[in-house]
Amino acid sequence: MLIYRKNRKRRDGLQPVNAGGPHYALLVALMLGLPGISPQALGTMNLHDHGAIREAAASFLADNPPKVRGRIETSIGRLDPRLRLARCDRALEVTRTPGSRPVGRTTLEIRCSSPKPWKLLLPVNLRVFGSVVAAARTLPRGTVLRKDDLALQEQELSRLGYGYVADLEDAIGKELRRAVRAGATFSPNQLAAERLVQRGQRVTILANAGGIEVRMVGEALADGSRDELIRVRNRKTKRIVEGVVESHGVVRVTL
Repeated sequence: MLIYRKNRKRRDGLQPVNAGGPHYALLVALMLGLPGISPQALGTMNLHDHGAIREAAASFLADNPPKVRGRIETSIGRLDPRLRLARCDRALEVTRTPGSRPVGRTTLEIRCSSPKPWKLLLPVNLRVFGSVVAAARTLPRGTVLRKDDLALQEQELSRLGYGYVADLEDAIGKELRRAVRAGATFSPNQLAAERLVQRGQRVTILANAGGIEVRMVGEALADGSRDELIRVRNRKTKRIVEGVVESHGVVRVTL
């Protein structure tokens, strides 16, 4: 199809417009009233693409990962398709909202600073996975953990709200405050330092006197873990002193 305009060089006063021009198809559609292009469709040409907004958010998260140890999986929320935002002629500004969580369900603020400014909040979910210490089998309360009681397994760290233990060495030798089923992870408050001294137990009291180490027989008046300060009674003199638990059944005091 040819569209003609006036031109003095032709007898009929018309010459064809270059059909390869950038606005040719649009001009033809408008003249013929083709159903493929409507005023509504033309209006979307000046709207910002939702996909580009989500891509800006993904790029920001990739460049600014949360400072946590583990593998991160990112899920970016979708925008309401009814949301119509003016096309931004500048790079979108992406920031974390003040007070938002570094991981888990959180939000990003997307801002356009062009002459027609706008901003929106975009929900995202940052899931963090890593190895944590779990029970290799069901363990009763009071168990002093050994290496074969434990196993490492991958868990979503952002869902372990009560904390977790990441290193086997941080669990070995600790005592369970309550029973744990097989496969369950340990939280720090489930583990207590092993009791090296129990209340009422006969203990050895060590003391230094004039550069000489003195050993006495005593009785523990409280339970105690390594480096914990407890009270003990000298069984001979009945004197009560405080000392630090040094090892199984041994308490060191300062005279």
